[in-house]
Amino acid sequence: MKVEKNSKDKGVGGLAAIAAWSETDIARFEDDLGFDGRISRGDWVGQARALLK
Repeated sequence: MKVEKNSKDKGVGGLAAIAAWSETDIARFEDDLGFDGRISRGDWVGQARALLK
């Protein structure tokens, strides 16, 4: 999957890492990956936290 490869190339280390992201981290990854708000809209942090439970 292209998103997964690009994310890994940018240093995303898995669900635990995403679950710990701050607003600053979200903004940086959205910018680095060219997602234009996709991480926030999709609530990646909330979803990662839920999956880790």
